[in-house]
Amino acid sequence: MPKNSDENILPEIYAKTKAKLIAELSQAKHISLTVECWTSSTTVSILTVTAHYFLENKVKLISHVIETKFLEISHTSENLQITLMGH
Repeated sequence: MPKNSDENILPEIYAKTKAKLIAELSQAKHISLTVECWTSSTTVSILTVTAHYFLENKVKLISHVIETKFLEISHTSENLQITLMGH
């Protein structure tokens, strides 16, 4: 099977993108995180964490979604803390 078959290409792209993002975030002096929660029209609760930062050699704001996940609990502040902290 070729190296870049359909089975291999997404994990390979993911790994390269993740490594690039980690390297870029390590160069940022300050990182701001935003957390958004919403409920879809089909009543599925979703949470997204986004990182925002500047690099010294770039003058524009850079933003990357770090994670998007489904919430199986209501979005109270206590439940969001548990979800974000992994406890």
